[in-house]
Amino acid sequence: MQHRHLLPNEIDLLVDGETGFGVQPLMEHVNGCRNCRARLDEAREVVTALSAMPLLAPRMGLADRVM
Repeated sequence: MQHRHLLPNEIDLLVDGETGFGVQPLMEHVNGCRNCRARLDEAREVVTALSAMPLLAPRMGLADRVM
């Protein structure tokens, strides 16, 4: 892996659990880089928190009232 930190889209690939080409070098980098590992852990925490939030829907007739 190059000597750089992971880009946001690369962090997203790991959070999403992608297994395609190029993921292994990203995981190897994360295993050796505290900064990127922390960013990955934070991203996973955000996804977990968002997944736990209740789904909200507008009340019936909202579109009619807005229009």
